[in-house]
Amino acid sequence: MNNVLQALKAIYDFFAGDVSILVGTSVAFVGAFLLLKQGHAPNALVAVLFVAFLLAGLTDSLNREIGGHGAA
Repeated sequence: MNNVLQALKAIYDFFAGDVSILVGTSVAFVGAFLLLKQGHAPNALVAVLFVAFLLAGLTDSLNREIGGHGAA
């Protein structure tokens, strides 16, 4: 039974990490589009924010992977 729970936790951790990468990437693209088309922001600012959102998604996924969020 313990092996089954460990397998389920591993599957959950895998999908939770992928979701955080997906959300970070989606926010980066939507935010960049809105800043460029609606906000008329400078390209340099949009590029910095785009990279920051991508890194935030990757960092969150890495933290989940190494046990930073709710690890037992």
